[in-house]
Amino acid sequence: MHFHYRLLKLVFSVFLAAAPALANAQAELIASAPTTVSVASSASVHVIANDRGGNIVSYAHDLRRLRDQNKLVVFNGQCASACTMYLSLDANRTCIAPGASFVFHRAYGASADMNAWGTNFMIRQYPAWVRDWIAQNGGLTDRLIRMDYSYAARYLRTCRVTSA
Repeated sequence: MHFHYRLLKLVFSVFLAAAPALANAQAELIASAPTTVSVASSASVHVIANDRGGNIVSYAHDLRRLRDQNKLVVFNGQCASACTMYLSLDANRTCIAPGASFVFHRAYGASADMNAWGTNFMIRQYPAWVRDWIAQNGGLTDRLIRMDYSYAARYLRTCRVTSA
């Protein structure tokens, strides 16, 4: 137990030494609720506003990049289709601004097999609360289903986006 604590402490101190600005921004963001995010001054923030989605593979690649860069993802508008995969980020890596929403549907645009794969891939990425909501709203089909701010804010930290 003591060894694990020392290892964790060492890893954490290395992280802080490597990215002090990001660590300070994270500490400020986690410490307050609702969080205030200054978009103009923070390179550690990725803001999503009116993203219509697109290719699932491209979004999966972008998710990996955001995880690797340890960026905070701020939902500040509509996030539709493949964009909703950002909901798979750890809860401490996301926040939602008033008025944000999510639009879901099954994958389409490829062969039936690829569409089924894409739909299953997206479902597996979502946290349980999103999967439950999708199931309660008829599952992922050709029909668009919209999750509004009031529901998502039960599970995501709230934040306000300001410009510096």
